[in-house]
Amino acid sequence: MILTLAYSEKAFAIENSLDETERQRAASFRFAYLRDAYVFAHAFKRRVLSYYFPLKKTSEWSFYRTSSGKPFIQENIAFNLSHSAESVAVALAQSSDECAIGVDVECYKDMDDLESMIDMVCHLDEKSLLEVCADRQASFFAFGQPKKRY
Repeated sequence: MILTLAYSEKAFAIENSLDETERQRAASFRFAYLRDAYVFAHAFKRRVLSYYFPLKKTSEWSFYRTSSGKPFIQENIAFNLSHSAESVAVALAQSSDECAIGVDVECYKDMDDLESMIDMVCHLDEKSLLEVCADRQASFFAFGQPKKRY
């Protein structure tokens, strides 16, 4: 497997690259900063797909969803998109298995209500493990990553 980190040092055209479903989803965000982050992440996904697989222009990719909601494309390219705050990650692999690859980025901030969050989402075994961790917050977020996967 080859891992390549793609990034954008300069601005690129975002307008007219999203499809109607993506535009509708973007319009549904109440706050402009969330809408802008969504638009950038999905435009970047399309740009990366077209760069590494120049079968189509950025606006020509069609996305579908599995029964569990995971997006996929029909061109035997597995991809995964994650974005948080100002970070975006796109993972690609040539595969007919739409779940062949995954990526996750998270931007963490200190939580004032960490203990109530732990009580709400952690299993008793996880709570026991957190009791002996030097950094409860970092460990809590580490536990959360596997729970988010499809």
